[in-house]
Amino acid sequence: MRRLIVVGRLEAFMLVATLCVGMAGQGMAQAPAWAWHTVQKGETLPSLAQRYQTTVAALMKLNGWTTPRPLRPGERIKVPVKPHQSSTPSAKPTSNPASPPKAPTQPPSSQGVLVARKVLPSLPQPRLLQVTVGKAIALKVPGLRSVSVAAPEIADVQVLTADTLGVLGKKVGNTSLIVVTATQTMIWEVQVTPEPFLRERLQQLIGLPTVTIEVVKDAIILTGTVPTQSERERATALARLYATTVLDLLRVEEPPTPPTPPKPALPSPEEIERAIGIKGVRVRLVGDSAVLEGTVETPDEATRAEKVAVLLVPKVINLLQVRPLSADELQALIAIPTVKVRETPEALVLEGTVPTQEDLNRLNELAGQARRKVVNWVKVVAPPPPPTVTFAQKVKDAIGIPTVEVQGDEKGLVLSGTVATQAEKERALRIARFMLGLPPIPPPTPPTTPTPLMVVPGVGAAPMPTPPTGAPTGAAPAEPRLLDLLEVKGGKQIRVELRVLEINRTALRDLGVNFPALAAPGVAIGQIPNPATGGVTGVAQRTPVQALVQALENRNAARTLSAPSAVVLSGQEARFNVGGEIPIPVATVAPGVGTTTAVEFRPFGLVMSVLPTVEPNGKIRLTVSAEVSELDFTIAVNIGGAVIPGTRTRKASTQVELASQETLVMSGLVQRLTQTIINRVPLLSKIPILGELFTSRRFQQGETELAILVTPVLVEPTEQ
Repeated sequence: MRRLIVVGRLEAFMLVATLCVGMAGQGMAQAPAWAWHTVQKGETLPSLAQRYQTTVAALMKLNGWTTPRPLRPGERIKVPVKPHQSSTPSAKPTSNPASPPKAPTQPPSSQGVLVARKVLPSLPQPRLLQVTVGKAIALKVPGLRSVSVAAPEIADVQVLTADTLGVLGKKVGNTSLIVVTATQTMIWEVQVTPEPFLRERLQQLIGLPTVTIEVVKDAIILTGTVPTQSERERATALARLYATTVLDLLRVEEPPTPPTPPKPALPSPEEIERAIGIKGVRVRLVGDSAVLEGTVETPDEATRAEKVAVLLVPKVINLLQVRPLSADELQALIAIPTVKVRETPEALVLEGTVPTQEDLNRLNELAGQARRKVVNWVKVVAPPPPPTVTFAQKVKDAIGIPTVEVQGDEKGLVLSGTVATQAEKERALRIARFMLGLPPIPPPTPPTTPTPLMVVPGVGAAPMPTPPTGAPTGAAPAEPRLLDLLEVKGGKQIRVELRVLEINRTALRDLGVNFPALAAPGVAIGQIPNPATGGVTGVAQRTPVQALVQALENRNAARTLSAPSAVVLSGQEARFNVGGEIPIPVATVAPGVGTTTAVEFRPFGLVMSVLPTVEPNGKIRLTVSAEVSELDFTIAVNIGGAVIPGTRTRKASTQVELASQETLVMSGLVQRLTQTIINRVPLLSKIPILGELFTSRRFQQGETELAILVTPVLVEPTEQ
């Protein structure tokens, strides 16, 4: 038992020593050896790596490069040199290239060290592995650790399982496959061969029976003839799909040259001149060429003569000259009043001035069309600055009325002069206010509302104090001012007829008349439609509104409160005040004086203002503001023993546009009154308790509506 153990230890020691010697010998055999290589034209790093059976990374590492770079012809680089093969005879490859080399059978332990030397050779020998293009084979490699292929573009290797490799042939060529297992390193020489029927398949794809295909190892040779150059390029491209090396010996067949047709007879010079039809053009034939000579008026004539001659003869030599421009012609072409053209025997002379450099450049371009020598003495002289336009002149130009004069500046303007109509005056004022930055002309304000009063016991009525609005912290900038001194000359006159009605709405409902519906089409009271004329007959002197008002007044359903009329100029305001004034005591508190009482008269009744304006289209624009008030003692107050009645007020204001003699109706101001009528028997009605038997009460409610009728009539003044 002890002897066996000693022998085993001795064998293990010899085995380790043999492994060390083998690894040292293998390392010495695989020591990198290199040589200098001179780069030729067209060589790249991948092609050198394939040539010397190495990788691009190995070449970069050998030369100390960090990144790939292009090679220059004549450059010397380091390339690896294949080491000498070991003198130890290698085993022959097996008949099946796809099967890995079998591990040698372990001999009995009695063989000792000699057996260990046979198991561990110094360097594995490569085996041959053939793969067809487009085909793949599988290798069974137990204990697979890593795999590497030298040229992936020729053969591709994929790990299918933990102990199976797949080798795919991609392109005809040779490459090396290195496989490292847990126990050894194996090397295969992979040969990718073309397809067995490559010739027949390529012949079918090209489809030309005149093309012959020969496959020699990994190269394809094309011979024969093709009809066109495109077919030759197509056949070569198809062959390169199956091999990297293609020898193109194809020849393109030349089509037979058609016979040259006889040349037509050239026309005579006289015929060519008649076809051109331009005075001054002479034609001379030289062989099959026509020479054009002479002088024409414009360059267009020379071009037209050449185009016509090309249609008749194959070759044309244009020697035509264009007549130079005269001084008058160049003057008309320039068309600048400040530039004059003077003609001398030697040249044309340009004199004068132009405002800008662009005009001078344009002048030089036009002078080049004179077709003769031109001397340009024109100078650039800037025009004087335009006169400064004042603000008042700008406003006058904007108004556009010659009879309106404007004076002033941005701080204030004065408009004076005359205008034809009120509309022109308002337009001039609106433009002036806009230029000054003022707001538009405000509409006419309605009659001022009385200041609300406050009853002070023992003093009287005092104005209601207004809350302070707050004074500005800083001084506001001065606002521009506008003074209107315009006068309307020959303005039109308008007669304004007013009629203020108070209509009993209860009586209207009893009559079945809706007063606000007067504007609707239909037949008014007192009129009958006439189919013959399309109008109405009956009360011909009354309009529908006037006829209806007269009917209501006859039935005591309406009463006229006021019917004033006035004639005013267009654009002027007419005011009407029908009624009276009521005195109201007003208390005033003055510092150092005390409280004083004054009497202020407040108007009541009808207060109305009308502003008619004739528009340019002939219509009349009306601005109407009306106020009707009446005294009401039911809301009177007693101040210092004086009874001051209250007032019931109804107001209306509007702005419309009417034709002459049309009527504007303003209605809808309704007032509701409730009255109690008591009838008593004298003496008996005053008896306590029994007096109610001799008393009767009746409550009466009524509604009144205020209607205002405004009729503007255009009045033409008569000339004496």
